Amino acid sequence: LRPVEVLRIAGNTPESTFGQVSILAVMPDGGVLLMDSKSLDGLIVRHFDANGKFVRNIGRRGEGPGEYIRTNMSASVGKDGIIVLRDSDRALHRFAPDGKLLNTVMLNHGNGSTNEVMVADDGSIWLRAPFARGPQPTPPGVLRPLQHWSK
Repeated sequence: LRPVEVLRIAGNTPESTFGQVSILAVMPDGGVLLMDSKSLDGLIVRHFDANGKFVRNIGRRGEGPGEYIRTNMSASVGKDGIIVLRDSDRALHRFAPDGKLLNTVMLNHGNGSTNEVMVADDGSIWLRAPFARGPQPTPPGVLRPLQHWSK
């Protein structure tokens, strides 16, 4: 199997000049969502269409609803285009396909050493189970079970 380049996003605008991209998620229409922790604008999540054209920023750096502060985020996109960003152990943000914030759930807990989040076909969300800070129900080093959140 040999990789074949099908699209290159030229770095001719501030939005398409990348510093350190660390997450990618595919949109239902073939576009891509990426997080750049060292963009010209600092930490940012950007949405590009299937042709590589910048569409919009998703959320922004900060500590409020729809805002993120961690560089170890993860992202998942549902088949309906709903975008879920997990800001490490701090918050889970849901955005509509047009980039508008739907809701933020503050997590306020650790989850071991993982940061997974996945939107299922039915729109529900799976994530590595976070437990309240304090004594853990499993020995250190053991992966925590998954947690399922319905729509």
